[in-house]
Amino acid sequence: MNRFVPLIALLAVLIMVTAAGCAPVAPASETAGEEMMEVVSTGGVTLPDDAAPLDQQVFRSAGIEGKHFDTMRNEYEGFAYEATIEQLAKMGPEGDWHPAAADSWELSEDGRTWTFHLRQDAMWSDGTPVTAEDWVYSFRRYLDPEMANVYAWFLFDLENGEAYNKGEVGVEELGVELIDEYTFSLTTKVPIPYYMFKINWHAAPVPRHMVEEHGDDWANNPATAPSNGPYRIAEWNRGKNVIFTPNPYYTGRYPATFEQRIQVIIPEVGAPLLQMYQAGDIDGGVGVTGDDLVQVLADPQLSKEANISVMNRGVYIYMNQRTPPFDNMLVRKAFAHAVDRTALCDNVMRGTCIPAHGFLPKDFPCERNDDPELIAYQNYDPELAADLMAQAGYPGGEGFPELTLYTKEGEFIREAEAIQRMLADNLGVKLTPQNVERAFYVDQMRNGELKVALNRWGADFIDPSNFVDWWDDPAASYFTGWTDEEYRNLIDTARPMAMSTERCDLYHEALKILARDAIGVFVMNPVQAVLYKDYVSGLTLTDDGTLGVYNMMLLDSAYIKE
Repeated sequence: MNRFVPLIALLAVLIMVTAAGCAPVAPASETAGEEMMEVVSTGGVTLPDDAAPLDQQVFRSAGIEGKHFDTMRNEYEGFAYEATIEQLAKMGPEGDWHPAAADSWELSEDGRTWTFHLRQDAMWSDGTPVTAEDWVYSFRRYLDPEMANVYAWFLFDLENGEAYNKGEVGVEELGVELIDEYTFSLTTKVPIPYYMFKINWHAAPVPRHMVEEHGDDWANNPATAPSNGPYRIAEWNRGKNVIFTPNPYYTGRYPATFEQRIQVIIPEVGAPLLQMYQAGDIDGGVGVTGDDLVQVLADPQLSKEANISVMNRGVYIYMNQRTPPFDNMLVRKAFAHAVDRTALCDNVMRGTCIPAHGFLPKDFPCERNDDPELIAYQNYDPELAADLMAQAGYPGGEGFPELTLYTKEGEFIREAEAIQRMLADNLGVKLTPQNVERAFYVDQMRNGELKVALNRWGADFIDPSNFVDWWDDPAASYFTGWTDEEYRNLIDTARPMAMSTERCDLYHEALKILARDAIGVFVMNPVQAVLYKDYVSGLTLTDDGTLGVYNMMLLDSAYIKE
């Protein structure tokens, strides 16, 4: 792993420069001794002395347009609404939980039941009270078999969650209980110490009164999609933007500092985000990788505005193991040994990724990617790769079917081209890279029709279970058709345990099985710069001045300064 030290050292220096960045000098008053006028946001926040006037308190970011606002119906068709929702709790930059929609919560002695006490003065942005019934209704609806939520499996760890979703038990047996007007509980099948991560990622309340009145159409119109958070959706200008304004009924701990937040709509593929940022069309939240990252690192101003880190994301070759040729472990292992990850990251991608032989991202909890045994399972060895291919019945690639190597949304196109060249050179196989839209990609994968793809998995929450739980789960979107009893026993034993060396040992053994049997070919962890203009001030950062790993409070105190 020493070959990555220069890159990491450079990133560390840039992060320190970013954290220490030079703030511009505030303009002097036109008249000596003149008292500066206070700037108070519509949300009731008195902004710092260097704040720009109220009409300039607008923050613009970018995002892909969805089909509707209902992310609880479909995670990837819904959009925008999650930016208005206040979750039960918010994780701060140092990884600690803070009250939000819930004033407090407690965990039962057996570690299975989480009880939440809601803020009693909370209202939807249309003035309707937010109660525990809204939350209970939302959890039950997420798993309701009639809604056919393709991501329902994410909450199968609730007591009877999977059985209810399959119609095998009634809703009264689901581990979601209404206790009183402002209290409800969630009960899991087994203790899950990290459950706060899961429910504050996927558990968005929906306005029951609107859903019951309008059906699915509630999520097509800002007027029928009220928020419980500091901002509400004011306008959806299709194909152009979504405009968020302060929720006039918000009474919580995180009132709005901006007068508007605008999500500029961008296409799924090929959006010139860096160019939009440089042109002043976007103020922040711009994540750049690959060639754009190289440009940012070389630019004196952009590098000061960049917050750089190795992403919590694993990039791997997905192989459908339900049918030939990838039902043959020898073929999968041949692919694993035919990819030169170091050349890919150092030469093709010019240092903007880190080679990976295991699935957990660098520095993720329980990550042990420098384990020699793990590395050996998928190290670059073209001679071994060719021999394995011959043993599989495809000497020199003879008889191997021509396949499409899919990518989606414009991601990993150059990487896919480099990988297909490596596979052609080392194995004699022909894969043709093709980039497609997400909807086609996900449908093909879900239906078992997609054979091979360069895929990624990003952390939904900061626990190794998020990277291992779904590989052998037929209900999961990226299921490959593989199951293994030893693997399942390892992760089932580790899941309810508190974080410890013993727990990490179990997860590492499971990760070695994935690498050993080449269930995926693990390729790299991308490096990313997240850009914010220097006039966006008040970001809630970690103690060492970085954005944090899973910081839900980043923009809570942010404002535009002059």
